[in-house]
Amino acid sequence: MFPKIKIAVLSFLVALMTGLPNLASADDLDIAQIPLAVAVPVKPALLMAIDDSGSMDSEVIFPTNDGALWWHTGNQSYTGLGVSADGNSDVAAPGVLNFNQAGTASGTWKKYVYLFPNGQDGGGGHRRVYTDSTHDHYAIAPIPELAYARSPAFNGIYFDPFEEYPPFPSAGSDDFEDADPEAAYSDVARGNSTLDLTQPVRRTEDNWIFRLYSGMTIPAGTVVRRAESNRCSEFSGTDYSDWVELTSDIPVTCNNDNLAIEYFPATFWLPVGDPLPPGYGFTGTPLPGGLSPNGEQLVGYEIRPANFATTAQYDEAIQAFANWFQYYRKRSLATRSAIGRAFDEVSFLRVGYFTINNRNTVTMRDLEVAADRELFFDWHYTLRGTGGTPNKQSVHHMGNQFRRTGSGAPVALSCQRNFGMLFTDGYANSWDGAGVGNADGGLPPPLGDTESNTMADIAYYHYTNNLRPDLDAGTVPTPGQCSLPSPPLELNCNADPHMTLYGVTLGTPGLIFGVDDDATEDPWTNHPTWPGSFSNRHPSAVDDLWHATLNTRGELFSTTRPGELVDALLSVLNDIADSILPTGVAVSATRLTTETLVYSGDFDSTDWSGEFKGLDPDDGSVVWSAESELQAIGSVGRRIFTYDPASDDGIVFNASSTMITDRVMNPAPVGGDWTFPNVVDYVRGSDVLEEQNGGTFRDRESMLADIVNSRPVFSGRGNEGWARAYADYLDYIDVDKQDPRDCDPPAACGRKNDTVFIGANG
Repeated sequence: MFPKIKIAVLSFLVALMTGLPNLASADDLDIAQIPLAVAVPVKPALLMAIDDSGSMDSEVIFPTNDGALWWHTGNQSYTGLGVSADGNSDVAAPGVLNFNQAGTASGTWKKYVYLFPNGQDGGGGHRRVYTDSTHDHYAIAPIPELAYARSPAFNGIYFDPFEEYPPFPSAGSDDFEDADPEAAYSDVARGNSTLDLTQPVRRTEDNWIFRLYSGMTIPAGTVVRRAESNRCSEFSGTDYSDWVELTSDIPVTCNNDNLAIEYFPATFWLPVGDPLPPGYGFTGTPLPGGLSPNGEQLVGYEIRPANFATTAQYDEAIQAFANWFQYYRKRSLATRSAIGRAFDEVSFLRVGYFTINNRNTVTMRDLEVAADRELFFDWHYTLRGTGGTPNKQSVHHMGNQFRRTGSGAPVALSCQRNFGMLFTDGYANSWDGAGVGNADGGLPPPLGDTESNTMADIAYYHYTNNLRPDLDAGTVPTPGQCSLPSPPLELNCNADPHMTLYGVTLGTPGLIFGVDDDATEDPWTNHPTWPGSFSNRHPSAVDDLWHATLNTRGELFSTTRPGELVDALLSVLNDIADSILPTGVAVSATRLTTETLVYSGDFDSTDWSGEFKGLDPDDGSVVWSAESELQAIGSVGRRIFTYDPASDDGIVFNASSTMITDRVMNPAPVGGDWTFPNVVDYVRGSDVLEEQNGGTFRDRESMLADIVNSRPVFSGRGNEGWARAYADYLDYIDVDKQDPRDCDPPAACGRKNDTVFIGANG
């Protein structure tokens, strides 16, 4: 039986002892919303490897190879050739998008990646990167049969009326503002090519048109014209020398048929029955006939003035679409926006960066330094690419950069935490040249496997082998539970300089990750069985990246929606913030025994809440929790005290205290929720007037505030070895060994409660 310990959490109400400014003018105060100690003297280093492969220019993300839409000339369909359970072969699967295990375009496989074809000027320009080539980089026809490509329900990167699409944050040397719907930039950071989103698009030039293959059908009602470089006969006659609306379906029998098709840019499709946002104001007639991959019905919405109840509602809708087009419609744009939004207010990091196809020697930038910050944002706002996906090489390069010595090295101090982040949109190219062998061989699940030179091996090599053996070993802070005889495997207990890897992917599933929900959710319990082979551009590469993040005690995030992409990056940054400060540990005896708890205080930087726990020293399980105790007591029943210097005495901290009224809040705050009793109740832990409940006070997820740089102190009557000096000492100890939880009533026991003291913010 564990001894019962009484906790005394000291909320440092320094302001209540020294006096606050008049809270009636609280809007004028600049009160820190994070613990002051987070301004840590040793800034962690983050190395970012950003995908600059050609697929980042794509305007679609499907659960397929490279996220593209693949037409199979033999099957004459975009669907029906799914992926087998083992991921190794193409098998018939009606209604499932073709995967294309081969990964490359060919005479059999035709690759479609664009929705708004707008000419081509190469990787350095501001239009599309790729031309229509022999087998790939085509635009998806704007016809109802392919409406799912313009639906956020199936193409996660497409415009969603429920999402918000703010411009890039105005950081670096550029200012960004809302897009002009009549002249939305194709690439706002790279050039001046624009598109009018409020008018139908009619273009006949190469790379503005649509490629057709035998087996496709252009439906009645479509407005078409012969393309300038027409290849086949269906639309080559004089009937199509000008724009004409088809009066019947036209089956395509000729391969490589170029066709100019009129389309209205500001259009989106939703499944039948899915609502629009409240107050959206659409009053027009939705477009009929849209289809999902499996043939279910979709309805379309054109953002035109005549389709909205009020001008204001139309203006809001078209502005949102224009912002999406200008800042989010391509994978590269969504990536730039997410990085900009996630890093907009981050200053606690030193950052180095490179693209996966240009693995240069990184220069570290301190995000607290204005010049460095500008260079970081200027670099990533212009990212674009035309290369492959050498992810394994990039992670190895990342680890080797951390191993640099001398001036400008990423690792500056032995106690510094070091993080890597790989941002990628697709399946990687294979590579076996790392030379690290089976670095994770023999590790317990889910860490070890039997393969060599995998991404997981590369990452583990840079995790377990000291990055800087020329610096002091064993000084990197580790969690308090690492002192247990058998700490949880998922904890990062490596005290030598090492790399923790995070991955962010654009919705690409593996054979296990994103497919096996139990393993994806908790791989430490539901151990994945790692792939035994890896081929080029194969879903097994996603599992390998996931394995790599687990080996380094990082995490893999996968999402397609822009808002969720920002959240994924913020999760990485929050994980980094959570791990850069040590937590305190105290024990109730000089040795860990069966009657000893390990006490650990920590905090969550996502909301600056705290926790103080008593842990079983054998298995790390939580035996006692201060937060649970406080929740049971409630804000009214808490025992909170402050100090009255006039009487040199402690007093209860509540609204009836005249000292608090007279010395701290005089005159009392007025206006809205800012009344004296409300402020006091909020400080005591009441959530009644928090924003989540309709009030104006900051939301908190815990009654216990953050515990930062405060070490627990144990006060109790453990055996300190005084038996030889005092004859009755052992009797004294024996009495106190009784646990009140075993006594009825508790007073029947002679034991007096021990106490652990720790400081928490107020």
